[in-house]
Amino acid sequence: MAGAGILVAALPGELGPLTRGWRRVRGPRVEVRREPSGAAYAAWAGMGPVAADRAWTAASAEGEPRWAASLGWAGALDPELEPGRAFWVSEVVDARDGTRYPACAPPGAGRGLVLVSAAGVAAPREKARLRRDHGAHLVDLEAATVARLARERGLPFACLKGVSDGPETALPDLGPHLDPDGSFHAAAFAARAALAPWAWPGLLRLARDSREAARGMARLLGPKLADPAFPAPRS
Repeated sequence: MAGAGILVAALPGELGPLTRGWRRVRGPRVEVRREPSGAAYAAWAGMGPVAADRAWTAASAEGEPRWAASLGWAGALDPELEPGRAFWVSEVVDARDGTRYPACAPPGAGRGLVLVSAAGVAAPREKARLRRDHGAHLVDLEAATVARLARERGLPFACLKGVSDGPETALPDLGPHLDPDGSFHAAAFAARAALAPWAWPGLLRLARDSREAARGMARLLGPKLADPAFPAPRS
C-alpha cells in the first residue's frame, strides 16, 4: 500500500456507495477494502475510538500509508447543515481533552467547519453544549482518534462527514447493541426497532438521510482519490 491513503469509518453503510466494486482484502470483524487502482484502502470496525484504532491498524498492515482520512456519518450541531448533505471538515476537536487537529481539504471545499469527537452518541442538549463549548458544527465519535494517529505518524489528514441527523434529533439508544470494542449488532437493533412502531417514522427519516449523506461523501471524495495532490493543506 506504499503511497496509498487509508479511509477509516465506523460502519459499512457509511462507505457503501464509495467502495462499491472495491476488492475485500480483510474481514469480517475488521473490514478492509482496496480501491481498484490501489490509491486507497478503506477500513471499518465499529463505533468509537477503540474501533477506529482497530480499523487503522488493519488498514496500515497492508503497507505504509501516504495520508489518512476520517469518513462517516456525523450529527449536525449547526441547524444550517442539513441532514443528507456531506461536508469537508477543517478542524477536529477531541472533546475528552480539547486537543485540536487541523484537517486538509480540496480547493473549493467551502467554509471551514469544526467537528468535535464526543464520548458517546449525543442527545439534543449535549449537542447544544458541544457547539457552545467547542465552537463545533458537527459531532461524531471517531475522527479525533484518526486525526491523532495521523499526527503521530506525520501523515496528512482529511475529514469528510455526511450529516445523518440534526441538532434536535434524539437518536435511538444504541448501548444495548454495542460491544465494549465498538462492534455494532445491527440485526439485533433492527429486531428491537421492529417492536417499536412509534419510532418508525424517525428511524426511516434517519435511514433516508444517512443513505443520501453516504452518496454525498462518495461524490465528493471519489474523484479525489486519483489526484496525487490530495490531500493538501488548506490555502
